[in-house]
Amino acid sequence: MDAVALGGLEGKGLPKVLQNFVDDTADLQTSAFVAAYACTAHFVRSSDNKQEKVNKVQVQSVAPFKKFIQSYRDYLNSLQLWNVRADFDVS
Repeated sequence: MDAVALGGLEGKGLPKVLQNFVDDTADLQTSAFVAAYACTAHFVRSSDNKQEKVNKVQVQSVAPFKKFIQSYRDYLNSLQLWNVRADFDVS
């Protein structure tokens, strides 16, 4: 059984860990969910700091995770699983 161990979602090395996990296991779904959670956690922390506007630094910090999320969305579209993709988008 393969697994990915995460020490935290704030580390700059997380995209590389996720990419290695995908390369080793071909499990795009897990990486997409972790990436989506990491993006959400980043913006929740920013809003807790009373920053109302999303600035370029925030967007750039989540940019590496977007490829995992978009790849998974494209994969679901290719399988015509639009309801599953919509559920993923909402969650």
